[in-house]
Amino acid sequence: MKQTLASRRRASGLALTAVLALMLGLLSSAPASADPTGSGWREGWCKQGEGLTVVVDFGDGSERGWEARCKIGGTLASDGQATRKSALEAVGYEVTITNQMVSHIDGIGDELSPWWRFTTSQMAAGWLSEPFEVPAAATNWFQGACLSEAGCAPRVPPQFEPGSVDPGPTDPGPTDPTPTDPTTKATSKPKTNWVRKPTTKKAGTVRVTVPRVAGRPKASGKVVVVLKNGKKTKRVQAKLPAGRVKVKVQLPKVAKGNWKLVVRYKGDRSYRATKSTKTIKVKK
Repeated sequence: MKQTLASRRRASGLALTAVLALMLGLLSSAPASADPTGSGWREGWCKQGEGLTVVVDFGDGSERGWEARCKIGGTLASDGQATRKSALEAVGYEVTITNQMVSHIDGIGDELSPWWRFTTSQMAAGWLSEPFEVPAAATNWFQGACLSEAGCAPRVPPQFEPGSVDPGPTDPGPTDPTPTDPTTKATSKPKTNWVRKPTTKKAGTVRVTVPRVAGRPKASGKVVVVLKNGKKTKRVQAKLPAGRVKVKVQLPKVAKGNWKLVVRYKGDRSYRATKSTKTIKVKK
């Protein structure tokens, strides 16, 4: 009887080992997923017909620059931000909503105008001012996001992965850029020179210059100057005079300490919105 029980146990053990070996063999022979993370997206532009491309432009001053990610399949869930939030999250971005607006992407937002602006494109035919979000079935669509006080578009035009475009009639072909196309806008960061620095007793004046870019008209529009010291903020807005690239901005008196001077140019039809920063030390 003991020998019979031992034989049965050995037989059961061999059978279990065979089953485990078979399962491992099936797993190892399964084809590798096109998306090793299992998240349904990959880095880079989508191929034509592959899905939705999400382009995030973190700005000229950011080390991350701009990024393109492909949501394979292009199907999105509906959310409180239409599809803007779900499009970003579908390709791995962390999204923060403040006052029902997208204020931060991966923790990055602007200190003066923290809202992310959105634009779209279909079939890579150029960024559109409307609609701001893609449909839920978004294959061959592009969702763009960038930081700005005014409307903007990523600095790179929408495009499919090179070599994947169908040359047939569904391809709209290249479009002629126009001066009002956001993708053709030039970049010119504002520069500052002190006429008189503000003190604890007297107001100050700073001259703001938005240099002209070769082949473009002179910049126009508004500039915003902000002095920040901890929670203290002084904000002044001015407008570039017609035909001039310089404007004097009157600043109020400030308390002692180190102040951060943030100058933002809001942009116009020919120039993107940009900003520059410097530090001022007020001693008396």
